[in-house]
Amino acid sequence: MPKTYRVVKKRERASISQKLRHKREQALNMCSSDEYAPEDSHVQYYNSLPEEDLPDLELERETCGTPSVLDGNRIVDISYFIEEVKKIGIHDSTCTMGKMKFIKEHRRGVTSKLLFGCDTYCKTLHVQTQPENTVETSNEALVWGSLSIGIGFSQLQELLSVLNTPTMAKKTYNRYEINVWKKWKNELCQQMKKAAEEERKLAIAEGNIENGVPYITVVVDGGWAKRSYGHGYSSMSG
Repeated sequence: MPKTYRVVKKRERASISQKLRHKREQALNMCSSDEYAPEDSHVQYYNSLPEEDLPDLELERETCGTPSVLDGNRIVDISYFIEEVKKIGIHDSTCTMGKMKFIKEHRRGVTSKLLFGCDTYCKTLHVQTQPENTVETSNEALVWGSLSIGIGFSQLQELLSVLNTPTMAKKTYNRYEINVWKKWKNELCQQMKKAAEEERKLAIAEGNIENGVPYITVVVDGGWAKRSYGHGYSSMSG
């Protein structure tokens, strides 16, 4: 006798989806017909739906009631800052339901903009340490001063850290350094042209002219001043 084999054939995805589709059609026909429909017919319908491979949900959480903490010192325009703080006092005196609370600080170089919010309704106030039109000037002045005394970003950062004052980022410092260099270069060119014109007039007045070209006498030596971090410092600042 020939041998027989029993083979178990697994149901393929196509037959599974066909069976689920048939179940959904039965549930829909039952719900849409005029005949009696069981109360859980909709449950049968949704249970018959195939599972979908959906990505994980991403939850975006917003933290409330946990304000940032102000720390350290700031460089402020004192008269302007006092007027700015008065805005908080005016709100607290007129709003009987809530008080202004600090939310966060936005720093631009060595200047800051402080955000305050009322704890009862959506009203916010900005308090700046310096006027808006002087933000660029204040940051540039700090870089200008550091270059004038012969220090760079690292030394400026160390100095302000001792004062517990946050400083600007390295990228910001480099940007203001370039602006200062351009202004120095333009001013130097103007002063050199002005000095050369003055020397030309003096040379003509004294008769120092050779082949129709005024000339001046320049005296130089071979010495230079010492600059160090010790006691041998003998050059002028900058």
